[in-house]
Amino acid sequence: MNNLVWKFEAVFLGGIVFLMGILGGSGWAMNLEQEIAQKFSGYERAKKSIQISRMVKKDVNSNGKVDKILFLDESGKVVKIKYDLDEDGFWEQTVFKIKEGILVKELYVKGKYLPYHVFIFEKNNLVLEKMDKNRDGLFDKYIYLCRDKYIKKEDLNFDGKIDKITYFTNSGDILYRKEFLGDSKDTIKTIYFKSGKVNKIEEVNNDRNIVIEKSNGYLRKIVFNKIKGKWKKKIISYDKSNNVQKIIYDINGDGQEDVYEHYKDGILVGIDRDENYNGKIDFKIVYKNKNEVLLKRDRDEDGFFEENVFLNKNENKKIIEIRNEKTPIFRRIVYKNNIPVKEEIVDDKFKKVIELKVYNKERKLVEYQKKDKDGFIDVIWLYSKEGFPCLAKKDRNKDGKIDTWYFYENGKIRKVEIDKDGDGNPDSWQEYKNGKLISSRRSLLN
Repeated sequence: MNNLVWKFEAVFLGGIVFLMGILGGSGWAMNLEQEIAQKFSGYERAKKSIQISRMVKKDVNSNGKVDKILFLDESGKVVKIKYDLDEDGFWEQTVFKIKEGILVKELYVKGKYLPYHVFIFEKNNLVLEKMDKNRDGLFDKYIYLCRDKYIKKEDLNFDGKIDKITYFTNSGDILYRKEFLGDSKDTIKTIYFKSGKVNKIEEVNNDRNIVIEKSNGYLRKIVFNKIKGKWKKKIISYDKSNNVQKIIYDINGDGQEDVYEHYKDGILVGIDRDENYNGKIDFKIVYKNKNEVLLKRDRDEDGFFEENVFLNKNENKKIIEIRNEKTPIFRRIVYKNNIPVKEEIVDDKFKKVIELKVYNKERKLVEYQKKDKDGFIDVIWLYSKEGFPCLAKKDRNKDGKIDTWYFYENGKIRKVEIDKDGDGNPDSWQEYKNGKLISSRRSLLN
């Protein structure tokens, strides 16, 4: 089993889905978010702790309108600046000087008392940015920059909850993206990128977990469904054309693979099953043109499939073969419209039928044949509609020709005809009554 599968399975069952399933082992992202969150809260506290001793108003454009106000602390150092950029009396921009090299810039919309766009700079480098895009007083987009990576968080539907988090390198290449789905945002989808292309997708919630990845150039999907408290696994493999190639199931949630579905060009061609959940395949189905054509069953689970059922949907026909690995002799039953019409005992070594039973639509036996090992007919029995024997044919000298005929009435022998000279015609007759011989005669020609 691929290491990723077992790692992912262990994560789900161990109860630490969030850390591993969402971050996929990228611990730097969690550390970076914590670091940025700490910095941001630190800036907010620093803003509130600023002590202002006096302010200086300025008319930068020298047009008689104050468009800039400087706020100074006790030492005379500028700690805050407000700007009226369009000189309409509303201060659209405020800059806080937290400490040497650190600035917080806030933008305001007229009539609103909360900033809609905030920038934080360290040594002239933008490190934090947040925006209220719909101007409802709640920030719905955040951009964090730190070291060689940065993070973008977005509330796309403006419900106050983050919908998407994207992680980039400092050169702008996307590393991976987390999407929080559903009304409760309890489904988390993580998309990993490599060289600008999607390399792996993980989707996690309380009852369903999915991994989509490329393995050796082929797409693969791993699904865990939580059913009645058990995590049940499904692995879907694809070919180079992204058609389904194989699906593997853990039906009973015991961690073992129980069912294998095989596909060609995305079309189902076979199923292998472990119906007893003991690690042994004991049932197989073969498909052709999307129809079942062969069922195979290994009842004693020794690796030999004793029972084979051949199906022909177009003719509504079914053939059952029951074999034994220790002998070439096997039994074959032919059904038409789910009614048995013929039963054979076959010697597979010599490819010969050595016993034959034929049935009518009422499932009554109408003919029985038995042959010896050389394929010569030993006896042929014909039966009435009621199931009584009415005629038996026998090849007594094993020359391949019928030479004896037995006639019955109501299940009792009535007459026997014998061909002694082998010309195909009887030349000896015996009459019976109540099962007892009452007369016997021969042809005078003999």
